[in-house]
Order: sequence, then C-alpha cells, then structure tokens
Amino acid sequence: MKKNLLIVILIILGISATFAQKKSVTAAKNLAAQEKPDFVSAERLIKEALVNNETKNDVETWYTAGFILYKKFEIERNKKILSQKFDGSMMFPALYDAYNYWIKCIQLDKLPDAKGKVKPKYTVEILGKIKENINAFAEGGNYFFDRKNYQLAYQCYDSYVKAGVSEDLKSLKIINDPNYKMIPYYASVAALKNGDNKSAIAALEYAKKFDYEKYQVYWHLCETYNHDKQNAKYIATLKEGYALFPNEPYFKEKLPLFK
Repeated sequence: MKKNLLIVILIILGISATFAQKKSVTAAKNLAAQEKPDFVSAERLIKEALVNNETKNDVETWYTAGFILYKKFEIERNKKILSQKFDGSMMFPALYDAYNYWIKCIQLDKLPDAKGKVKPKYTVEILGKIKENINAFAEGGNYFFDRKNYQLAYQCYDSYVKAGVSEDLKSLKIINDPNYKMIPYYASVAALKNGDNKSAIAALEYAKKFDYEKYQVYWHLCETYNHDKQNAKYIATLKEGYALFPNEPYFKEKLPLFK
C-alpha cells in the first residue's frame, strides 16, 4: 500500500514539474510579447527550458525561443525601416539566433504526434517570417564586415548560404534569389579576414557553382590551399582555374611548374 502511495506521489510530482516548466515557456513568451518587452527575463526562462528534460524536446519551447529573439530583431528592424537610430549589433545576432531556434522547431514540428499523425503547428508561420527577412542576413553580413567584425559577418553570410540549400526551407526557393550568387563569395572573404581558412575553403568551393567573381574565387582558393599546404587540391584548383582563365598571368605562370 505504501509502495503504491509513493508511486502516486512521484507521478504527481513529475506532472507538477512538467506543468511548471511549460508555464515558464508561456511566461517567457508573454514577457517578450508585452508592450514593453522584458527580454532579459524572457531569455533567462527560455534558456532554462531549452535544457530542462521536461521541455527541451517540446516544439513549443523552440518556437518560443525563436519568437523571443525575433521580437528583439523586429523592434530594431522597424526602427531601421522608419530611418530611426537602430542597434545593428543587437538586431542581426537576434535574427541569427531566432533562425537557428526556428530551424530546430521546424524539424520537431514535422514529427508524428502520439497518434502517429503529422500536424505542423508553427512551420507555415516560421517559413513566412524567414522569407520576409532572409535578405537581412546579407545586410547583417555587410553591417559587421564594415565594422571589421569578420566572425559575425561570416555567420550572417553563411546563414544566408545555408538557408538556400536547407531541406527544411526548400519551399522558399532562396537559392533562386538573384542576390544569392554573391553571398558565398562574401562569406569566404569574411572568413579569410577572420583567419578561418577551413570555413573560407568551404565557402569558396561552393562559390565555384556561381558566375560571380569567378576569377577571385579561384585565386583565393588556390592561395588558401597553398597556404594550408594542401598540395593536391592546390594543383587541382590551379588546373581548373587555368582551364577557365588561360590568359590570366596567375594561372599561366604557376601551372607549368606542376606539369
């Protein structure tokens, strides 16, 4: 009898803990949605929920995390639209964080429920907001690049690039945007200036697919492979570059050394 009573008590405590955590998620959303948002408290509550066993796998938690950061972004974006002074150092990282939370939300949103049915609750809304603001990633890249914060510039550009090839966002057809072809190259330059050759090489290899600054793409790629002593890839890229730009001195002069 005592054993059964203990089990009942533990179940009740478990339900209470889950309910308390879900209330924290709701409270976090309300704090961000109010007329004068309290983002400090909202972010504290949602960060706790994101690691709590009761809520960390709940689609509502990840949606709310994105909602809070999007609200921060939206306030500064609206100031920018109205030609008012805005805080880009807050605005663009908030969008970056909201985007990453929402990608996770989309992935959870398409999982089957307890009855085995898939009923996405937030995906349509999230896709709409990402589509509306996707160019802000490029703006963020430019903003941080101009301020010589090349790490954040790369993060913004790279988010735009990855959004274009994301399976979760394929319905948005971001890759078809005429501006898209420029962003992988911008991402590579930001990464190079940040001393991140690994990220730069990945961006440059992808940039080869597009007809934008193609000579610069191959030149940077050759130089970076050479700097990193990746000789096989250096020579292979020199050959590719020579095939495209046989009259350019850089390729004309170096390639014969490796024949």
